[in-house]
Amino acid sequence: MLRGFYWSANRERRATGADMATLTQIANATGGRLLGPADDPFSGPRPRAFQEIWTLLAATALLLFLVDVAVRRGVTFRRKTDGLQPRVPSEAAA
Repeated sequence: MLRGFYWSANRERRATGADMATLTQIANATGGRLLGPADDPFSGPRPRAFQEIWTLLAATALLLFLVDVAVRRGVTFRRKTDGLQPRVPSEAAA
């Protein structure tokens, strides 16, 4: 059995204007302010923050490069052993 419901678009079309009570609650909960029709949203102070991230990006690129080189050379990361061990084919397997 399949059940569902449908709300027609007329319900939305009947609503006029904004729900000011809900907008006021949202503004109070988030520390914002409610703007009127004549208010300019860009008139208040806007803090600017500049942060250099090139060092973080360079360190990430270096780390990824080293991981790529290690993977291409066949280094495996094992939990049971101490440290890194190169992957060398054993003579018994040949």
